[in-house]
Amino acid sequence: MKLLSKDGMEMMSIDSLDAQSDKIVIRGKMMKNMPATIHVQPIGLAELFMLLTFRSALRIVGLFFRGLWQYWRQKKSAPATQTPGRP
Repeated sequence: MKLLSKDGMEMMSIDSLDAQSDKIVIRGKMMKNMPATIHVQPIGLAELFMLLTFRSALRIVGLFFRGLWQYWRQKKSAPATQTPGRP
């Protein structure tokens, strides 16, 4: 996943997201080359959700399903790879 600025410049590329005991750990690269590990505490998640309005929450859910649909279509249209030695 890539986080872009409004100008389309890549700000962060997320490689993994993991829920550990009491935090979420995000690993990736900032500005294409600087490795970063970000720890999000439970209070940070609560603060994030408090920023959402009902309208923006609905829009995020809609964007998720739109992205999921695009992902499935892209995966379906990609040429199937064949195993060597099989027709």
